[in-house]
Amino acid sequence: MNKDLWKKADWSFLILTILLAAIGLGLTISTSQGLVGNLVVKTSIFVAIGLVALILIASIDYNKFSEIEKPLYIGMIFILVLVLIFGVEIYGARNWIYIGPFSVQPSEFSKILFILAFGNFLNRHYENDGSWKSILKALAYAVPPFILILMEPDMGTALVFIAMVFGMLYASTLNKKYITIILVGGLAIVVTWIALHLSIGLPIPLAEYQIQRFTVFLNPYEDGRNGLGAGYNIIQALIAIGSGGLGGKGFLNGTQVNFLPVKESDFIFSVIGEEFGFIGTIAVLIIYFIFLVKALIIAHECLDHYGYVVVMGFISMFLFHIVENIGMNLSLMPITGIPLPFLSAAGSNLIVNFLACGIILNISMQRTKVIF
Repeated sequence: MNKDLWKKADWSFLILTILLAAIGLGLTISTSQGLVGNLVVKTSIFVAIGLVALILIASIDYNKFSEIEKPLYIGMIFILVLVLIFGVEIYGARNWIYIGPFSVQPSEFSKILFILAFGNFLNRHYENDGSWKSILKALAYAVPPFILILMEPDMGTALVFIAMVFGMLYASTLNKKYITIILVGGLAIVVTWIALHLSIGLPIPLAEYQIQRFTVFLNPYEDGRNGLGAGYNIIQALIAIGSGGLGGKGFLNGTQVNFLPVKESDFIFSVIGEEFGFIGTIAVLIIYFIFLVKALIIAHECLDHYGYVVVMGFISMFLFHIVENIGMNLSLMPITGIPLPFLSAAGSNLIVNFLACGIILNISMQRTKVIF
């Protein structure tokens, strides 16, 4: 390991990463009601693996990833096809592969591979004039993994891919006006399609429960069962957050969250709200804000376009996870099952978060010219 290289790293960003992971481990202990529990042990193991992964990948020159774009892309497609063939179905989606006592979600790791590969694809078009043709080529590059993830089906990760793709497109030199037209137009088509499906029964390639998730958050009591159906989780999350008041009920003292399924992952923000109150939720938001700002500073101080686009891809990934997860806990966004970075007890996602931060750290090490 190059000690001189590590001296140039953004240590404040690393400290924020470790702080978030520590908070997440504490929340896992809370949702498990104590130090002893299978989930606590597994999360501790994943945190340890994640830290090792961060150190290892931070010690690799990020520019080397730009040299293996095709292997990264092919590897991503391979693991996504593999899970469709050998994956185990959990919560209605075939997106898990079991390795001994642990379950691995390949679509999570595909996000890392995609950002590294797509970053170089955009870097190769660095001097491009940003024509429609170039933008459509970039979107076509993202279509295969997007379709494979939809086939699982994993709507949450598919939405994350959209956020990453457009975040990286905006960071590239491609025409921002054309990108905005495609994004706004696409959103308008989706919203109109769902509205027509609900009003006149226009066919739509989504399961009924998926459509319900995209609409029930607007009024969870109108789920056909007076809040006991698809809107139940949202209602319980709001009650849990509201019951915490200003200062919360205290660590391990949450009671309302026991009515929430997957409280350790999807609804971990509700646990924070109940146990640590408004002050606790604001504190978490401030930590996330500083974390993202530090990453943004690293991106803008990067010496090359590839590193800049890659960091912006990871920022887009983190930001979408944060906004979507917290939003669905507050009935502001649809329920998609997307974990809150570092805080949710989600093994594959936790390791991916550490890997992303490791790459960002490596890029921070080379804000001045360094020879590996």
